[in-house]
Amino acid sequence: MEFVEFQALLKIREQYSYSVFDLYKQKFLSKVSDTLLVNYIKNNFETSKKKDVSIPDSDVIKNSDGKYFSLSEITGKGKIVYVDFWASWCIPCREEMPKSIELIKRIDTNKIDIIFLSIDEDRSKWIAANSQVGLANYNKSYILVNPRESKIVNKNSIFSIPRYMIFDKSGGILYKDAPSASSKDIASILLNCESR
Repeated sequence: MEFVEFQALLKIREQYSYSVFDLYKQKFLSKVSDTLLVNYIKNNFETSKKKDVSIPDSDVIKNSDGKYFSLSEITGKGKIVYVDFWASWCIPCREEMPKSIELIKRIDTNKIDIIFLSIDEDRSKWIAANSQVGLANYNKSYILVNPRESKIVNKNSIFSIPRYMIFDKSGGILYKDAPSASSKDIASILLNCESR
């Protein structure tokens, strides 16, 4: 039974964030009696804190040209930033996209940025979807390089999309769950945020 649970633990390590893995690892270690297995796990699987130090900023994003940025580079530039989290496979995200693109035309982009941030794991599907939804020529569409390890995704429980956030001029989060672009109030909310 312990071997089966160990195999499940390895799957969790592959598929989920280090913090989730760490929780299951601690639970597993508390009930395992095989000292060889316990020692193997302790010696071969670092804690999430050690892992977080060894990986680069988990919120590294990439544009369609292949250029890398950190999310903080995009959100902390003296502008209000409205972030549309989406993915190529998300039908509601794609249905909402025309309203998001329309919002770009209605706001002052000198004061407010609208960025599209994909949580796709397959870059080629994201590139294709960018073209299909009208973002191919929009230079503020990005993909998270490692969405499963993303601090913004995990810390803010972005597990269902579409999801929208608003960042202040210094990169702090104003709205963790902002209204969608189709909301009648979103333009006034963004203007209100900008005038703060």
